[in-house]
Formats: sequence, C-alpha cells, structure tokens
Amino acid sequence: MTYSDGTEDTLLEGIHKQKDWLVQVTKRRNGDLEPHIYLLHQDDTSNYILRTQVYILMINDKKELKDELNYLLAMPYFNPEAQFLVCLYEFSNLNKHVIANILKYIFQKLHKEYILKVLVLIPKNIFSIDLHYMYVQNTFNMPCFNKYEIMIQQCFNGSEGRQMNYLIQQTLWKHYNKCTIKVAALPYERFVNDGNSGFEIDILKEIGNTLNISFNINVRQNSSFNLGQKALNGTWTGLVRSLYNDAQLIIGNIAPDKIYLNEFIFSVGYFSEKIVWAVPIAAQIPRWRVLTMIFSMQIWMICVAVVFAFGLLFRISKEYIEYQKFSTFEKCLLAAFEVVIAIPLHPHPVGHITRIFFISLAVFAIIMNSVYTSSLVYYLQGPVREHQITTTSEIIKSGLIIGGSQKYQHMFNNGDTKNAFTQMILKNFEFVNNSIDSYTYWLEQVGKNRSLATITIKLCATYLLSTNNPIVTEANGQPKIFILPKQIISQNVGIMMKKGNLLQEDLNVMIQRIIIEAGIGNMFKRRYLGPGQFDENQSNKNPSQSNRIKHNSPSSKLTTHHVEGAFTILGLGYLTGVISFFF
Repeated sequence: MTYSDGTEDTLLEGIHKQKDWLVQVTKRRNGDLEPHIYLLHQDDTSNYILRTQVYILMINDKKELKDELNYLLAMPYFNPEAQFLVCLYEFSNLNKHVIANILKYIFQKLHKEYILKVLVLIPKNIFSIDLHYMYVQNTFNMPCFNKYEIMIQQCFNGSEGRQMNYLIQQTLWKHYNKCTIKVAALPYERFVNDGNSGFEIDILKEIGNTLNISFNINVRQNSSFNLGQKALNGTWTGLVRSLYNDAQLIIGNIAPDKIYLNEFIFSVGYFSEKIVWAVPIAAQIPRWRVLTMIFSMQIWMICVAVVFAFGLLFRISKEYIEYQKFSTFEKCLLAAFEVVIAIPLHPHPVGHITRIFFISLAVFAIIMNSVYTSSLVYYLQGPVREHQITTTSEIIKSGLIIGGSQKYQHMFNNGDTKNAFTQMILKNFEFVNNSIDSYTYWLEQVGKNRSLATITIKLCATYLLSTNNPIVTEANGQPKIFILPKQIISQNVGIMMKKGNLLQEDLNVMIQRIIIEAGIGNMFKRRYLGPGQFDENQSNKNPSQSNRIKHNSPSSKLTTHHVEGAFTILGLGYLTGVISFFF
C-alpha cells in the first residue's frame, strides 16, 4: 500500500523495526473495508493462535470515521488489548474546534469499549506528526478509569516509534491513586466468607495494597451458583450481568467456562480445584447382620468347606474305639463344626491318624477364632455399611439420577458420543431453576434422597464434612455423602471480568509474581484452606473399612446396644432348638 507522500510506508517501516508485532491495517478500497494481516518473523516450528497487537486505521475524511470504527469493533477475534493507531489524513487544514470534536468522538467511542491504548496521528508532512493520546486520571475514592484528558505531542524526524511506545506503555493508567474498583462476589465458604475475609478476599486485598487500589466488594448472598446465561436479545442474566452494570470484577470460586469466553476473560489462576462425584454414603448394615460381615463371603465358604472336608476325613480315618463318637457322617460333621467354633470336643479322638486331622483342624480354628474375636469389638462399636459406590461404572449400574449445575453438563459435551456414561449424562442430566441452584443444594439432595449423584467441588464438600455441617452429616456426625476418589477434572480458579478490562494486565502480573511466585497465595491457602481448617482427604477412606469418618474408640465399654445383634442371633437359635424339640 503506497500513497503519494509515502507516509504510510514510513509509519509501517518504523513499527517493523521496533518489535515483532502482528499488525492489522484497515483501509477502504472501492467503497469496502478490507482487513490485511501481516505476520513478521514467523517461526514455522511454533503453532499458536495469532492475536493482532496493533490496529492501524487509515482515515481519509470525516465520512469514513464512524463506519470504520464500528466495523473494527465488530470484527471477529477483535483484540481490545491491542494498540490503536488512528491516522487522520487531510485533517491538518481543519480548524482546532473541528479537530477537537473529532478527537473527542474517537476517544469516547473507544473508551466505552474499555480501549485506552489509542494514539491518533495527524500528519503535518513527511517529517512532522501531531500525536494525540488519552491520559487517564485516577483519583482517590473515585471509580478507576472513569476520567481522562486528551493530550497532544509533536514528533519530528523519525522519533515516532520511541515516542509511541513510551506513551502507550508508561503514561496511561499505571498510577491508580487509591481509586475504586467494584467487585461482585459469590458467597463460597473459605473462598468468600464475607466482604472482609476469605481466601480470595485476602488475595484482592494484597493486590490492592500493591497497586494502590481500593476494592469495593459486594457479596451477592442470593446469587445463583450458575453465573448466568445469554438471553435471545443478546443481554446476560445472572451475576455476569453486573459486569455490564455496576461491577468490573467477579470472584467466588469461579473457573473458566467456554460459554463465557466470547465476551468475558479470566485472570491467571491462583488455585486449582478438583471436580469430583458425590454419591450417597452406603447404607448401614442392621445390627443383627454385623456378625456375618466380619468375614467376607470367600472366608465363610472356606470355613464351610473345611467343616465338610474334615467331617469326611474323620469318618474315613475313625478307628473301632471311636465308633460311638464318629459312628455316622452326621456325627463327624458335628465334631468338625464343634472344633471350628471352639467348643471342647469330648471325648477326643484316640486314633493316630484321626488325632492328626483333629490337631490340624484345631490350629485352623484357633487362627480363625482369634481373627474373628479381635475384629468383633471394632465392628460392634462402629457402623458397618453395604458396598460403597466408588467408580463411574458403578454409578451407571446403580441407576442413580445424575443432577447438578448445568455448567457441569457442558464438560461432557465434547463430541464423545460413543461413551455410555457421557450419553447418559447428556440425555438424563437434571438441573433446577437458577434461583435455588447452588453446590450446597445438590449436596443436600444427595444426602436426603439417596437416589441422586452429583458433580461438585471436592474442597467445598470435604470442608462441609469436616465441620459436621448438617447438609452432609447426620446428627451423630456420620456422613450422608461419599466423595469418589478419582477426580473428573481440575479447574483453575481466577477473577472474571469483561473483555477489555484495563486492570487485566496488572492483575495477571500481580497474581503471577506476588500471589504465586512469592508464595503469598500459599500463606492464604494455609489460613483458609489448609489442613488446620479441615482434612481434604478424610472423605476418601477405603470403603472396605466401613467408610468411617468417625467412630468410637475401640477401648470403650460394650453396651447392650452394641451386642444386640449377637443376642438376637442367640435368641433365634434357642427358638429354633425349642421348635425342633417339639416337632
């Protein structure tokens, strides 16, 4: 693109020498706007998405100005963080009042879109350019980025590149002067307890102290767990609507979601949260069945097989003197059973071979009875549960209803239609009205209905369990829910804001250098999320160990309540014996 005076070529050449920039030039050709993209020093070995870093608008007259600005702002993949160079030609001969109105229109138009990296160039000749830029004035206790002035500087003899870089990088909004940023916050315990305490509240305070910014935090107590949806008319509902109305930032355990990425951005993540399944805790086994749960089915089958095997051996190896004791196979089975359950056998076998079998069976009985009785107190004092669901395949087989926040359903909409579990979630996933949608609502439903599985945040669920919150625990401290050990996915928690937010760059720098690299974030984690507050791993006890989170000390005394199962079985045995005697 070459014009008669060569000004554009000189301008682009100066930009190219400064940095490897991606430059997008917009100009009119035959009445149509045509964008041209130039990539300088491309590295063929790298694979990344290109982002325009500099926009240059070539304006020849006042009629083009409005159309070109509107066109540029509506372009796909528009980057509001880029630098804007607006070149006004044939404007130098206009009077100062007209030029002032034009400049005011340009800066107001871009300021509404939170675009402040703007330089307006009015060439005088090939050697001189009037350069107009926006100077933001942040004042104490006033909204940040709300007031600005249009400044002018003249550039001579090829100094444009140095001067533009200085003006854009150094003189815009680096001095906040204790201005105010409004923040909307979701009330997540430990993350946002209230407007003054919480993991994320302390992070904002630290950033505010460093940048000299005052954050005005408004905790939205009645806000939905679902941040909001885009309506058919293009407006947003829910909490994200506040980013267009009265807030500039949103916090509250918020992770990036693809449905928001077209209009909103997220800061660098300062906490990685685990997304997991929560299912009903396995039901407790009745007391009368506890005595049968000490051994697995395999061990009980071994015991039965041993009784029959040694009963047969006693019958085969018996001698004449032992005829009365082992006269029939039934008596041999009874003798083997008496030995296994540690009842004294009288008289003892006297034959050498029979005694060998008897001693072998007695050793087996001693071992099994020792193991059984040593475990008896533990099983009688603590709750014993049915088989616990621990995998996603067991969730499918159990027939549990899948429910939760609608945003979690989007995680499975990845095109994998062959996976049975993914198909079930996409077809049968249940969600509720946004007014009652929250992580506590779904966890409460899991514990209450016992027919529901939900997707939740591990940290929040384990915190509720550790504090015996009635939402997830019984009155006696036993849990209502179980957290599956395997996580679904991990997500980075950050700060949500509208695209083009002027604070994004400084927020990311502060989070990366101070919160992450300097270890300030770890200090806040220990204060609010660390093991001193709760044990994040306690909900992942081995389900085969009764899925206990709490149980009485094994040294405490047994009561009739503990042994009621044993006495029930004893009573049933007596009743059976009496009935057999009469019939």
